[in-house]
Amino acid sequence: MIERLPFIRLLRAPLIGPVCDWLIGLRKGFGGSRRVIEVARDADMRSGLSWALPILGFLFALILMGAMKFYGEESGGFGWALFRIFVFDYTLFLFGGLSGWNMARRWRSNPDQCEELSLTPLPPSVIGSLFSGGLISIWLVLMVFYFLIDFATPIIQLKQWTWTGGSPAYLVLSALSATLVPVVLAWFHFESIRLGHWMFAIHAIPKVSLLGAGIRNFLMMTMYVVLLSGAGSIITLVLAIVLGLMAEATTNANGAIFGSYSLWISCSTAGALAVIWLKRLLTRGYESQFVRAWLQYQWWGAGERSQPRRYPAHFRPQLSLWQAFYAMKEEDEIDAKPHRRFYTRRYYAIMDNIKRMKASPPGPGPR
Repeated sequence: MIERLPFIRLLRAPLIGPVCDWLIGLRKGFGGSRRVIEVARDADMRSGLSWALPILGFLFALILMGAMKFYGEESGGFGWALFRIFVFDYTLFLFGGLSGWNMARRWRSNPDQCEELSLTPLPPSVIGSLFSGGLISIWLVLMVFYFLIDFATPIIQLKQWTWTGGSPAYLVLSALSATLVPVVLAWFHFESIRLGHWMFAIHAIPKVSLLGAGIRNFLMMTMYVVLLSGAGSIITLVLAIVLGLMAEATTNANGAIFGSYSLWISCSTAGALAVIWLKRLLTRGYESQFVRAWLQYQWWGAGERSQPRRYPAHFRPQLSLWQAFYAMKEEDEIDAKPHRRFYTRRYYAIMDNIKRMKASPPGPGPR
């Protein structure tokens, strides 16, 4: 069975397992509900069909990277770095979105399962993680393999170090790009894939057309890639100018360092980390949207085969209260310190406001 493979057992080891759980979004605040997500994740990882689309996307990305690698080695590093940050990440983002679309399609084809889940006391965030946790875990395994491939091929850095006359400063850049950068880029691509799944989590609820949702999310993916990669590129450019000038001052490379792969891909690490943080924020935003959608799905009636495009207006005032309530429960589960209990304070503030509104006498009626 798949979960008995040594590599899968390694991902669930005492030291590595918590990191993997954090990457796929399993928070300690879920408490005992984490076990439900783990069971669903193991079930997905045992299914060969669940692996089919991620492996197809992974192989396509590897072929694309291999084809570009020959071009990158011959033409210098700047174009290769742009390819990695824009084209390659966009490709994985699209396959991640396609995998998320398939996830939503599978759940929508079994509305009885969604109805049964709505009768359980599981928090909405746990339901969303249950929908996507298995496929995201499969992609995490593939991204670890991708990191190993990327880590084992530092040919460009070694060649360019000899071309620059063995500069000590450039050797540091080469060592950095050969070790740290593959980790950051694998994480960078994985967060795109995870975001692509959460963009479709809300569409696992029988509501709107999946075709229309797919078109809208495709356009959103394109916008995210342009904006996020643009922001990361600005950070990369500033660092490359500063470090490039410093490296040029220690060697007679005559400007060769500014066209090197190692300089640009190393400087892109800071930009990539900033974009990773933004992607995780976007993912939490889509998780929040799912919580709102799931609550209204339950209030309308999970047993109803038809869900409205817009739920009744009287549902909306209750959403903030219940979102704060579930977030407060997570803070209770991890025993957060008082100054970090943001949602606890928000929940009680909403409750106090409700009490004041009930206690205040009604205004004068029409005369």
